[in-house]
Amino acid sequence: MDSKFEQHLSIIQDNSRDGIAIVDTAEVTIHGGTITQNSRDGIRVGDGTLLPGRSTITIGLDNAVVLEVSRNGGAGVFVVDDGFGSDATIDSRHIVFDGNAGGDTVGDVTDVAP
Repeated sequence: MDSKFEQHLSIIQDNSRDGIAIVDTAEVTIHGGTITQNSRDGIRVGDGTLLPGRSTITIGLDNAVVLEVSRNGGAGVFVVDDGFGSDATIDSRHIVFDGNAGGDTVGDVTDVAP
């Protein structure tokens, strides 16, 4: 059974791993907030051990609320090549990437911004 989750974020910071890990066939939508200063990636999508399968995330597609993804030890958004087709769809007009050590995005990330 797939899990679906929608999150209106405030602040996620200073985690010893990823800010948010989207795994085990999860479908997640994020609306705004701040994800900063995590040891690894700000948002990591894919992989998992409990219910392996395709995980997806959408960010900033349906509103103008800004999400800041900054100063993480890895990428801002990292999609694992897990063999299940996990992916991320973003609208970069609603995301501020700043100072992520591994780059803004890594892996199967589609930006729908013109």
